[in-house]
Amino acid sequence: MSEVSRPIHAPPPSLPLLPLPDNSPYVLPPPLFQGAESLIYSLPFSSLYPSLPTSPPLILKHRFPKKYRHPKIDHRITKQRTKAEVKAMVRCRRGGVRCPVIYDVGEDWIVMEDVGRVSVKDYLKSLPQTSPLPSSAITCLLSLTNSIISIHSSSCIHGDLTTSNFMYTPTSIIPLDFGLSTICAPNMGEKKRKNNEMNGGNNNRIESFAVDLYVLERSIMSTHENGEEMVKVIVNEYKEKSREGDRVVQKLGEVRARGRKRECFG
Repeated sequence: MSEVSRPIHAPPPSLPLLPLPDNSPYVLPPPLFQGAESLIYSLPFSSLYPSLPTSPPLILKHRFPKKYRHPKIDHRITKQRTKAEVKAMVRCRRGGVRCPVIYDVGEDWIVMEDVGRVSVKDYLKSLPQTSPLPSSAITCLLSLTNSIISIHSSSCIHGDLTTSNFMYTPTSIIPLDFGLSTICAPNMGEKKRKNNEMNGGNNNRIESFAVDLYVLERSIMSTHENGEEMVKVIVNEYKEKSREGDRVVQKLGEVRARGRKRECFG
């Protein structure tokens, strides 16, 4: 039996978690669905806090073993990605991003708040596919962009920005799947940034944010009918609202050019 750590950003710390083994933390029902990297289960809140049986359900995300990888390598990668996901979500929550509350963590699983079943992708596809975009789609995209700005302001690079990795609710857009995330250098003031560059320092912060946006752009263009219009809304909002928006959007142009060159010449 391993000792389970205290929940992160969870309600009443006076309510203890159950000490459960990492290899079989909970009695689970059949999974709700399977993604490329993980299985998603619904979990009663009473599994953690028996005294609160009427509270809303939770989600358990389990990264299952990949048979095509050597077991030791697979275990290391799974552990690293689980740790990275938790670290990024906690950092972003502290920075004001509406991420799911995390209640419990193992080497290959995370118990978190259930934030619904409607992704931004599904929501946008449910709207009229017209040009110009309907106002509800623009409102959703603006909220999505401001969530990304908040993630970047927390010095976090998501690494897998797609409309499938954000949940839609009428009041908020909630980012998920931080398994490929990394933490970058904090924002420097203009004077410090110039001194850093003059002294040969290499701050990849802006480049990383631009690549994050490029990944989202490519995903939208291949997934949504009005992808080009959606990307314009996102890029314009990012440029206007982010403190580093001008530099990131300028760098995004360079990243696009490299992407086109790679497509042409391999």
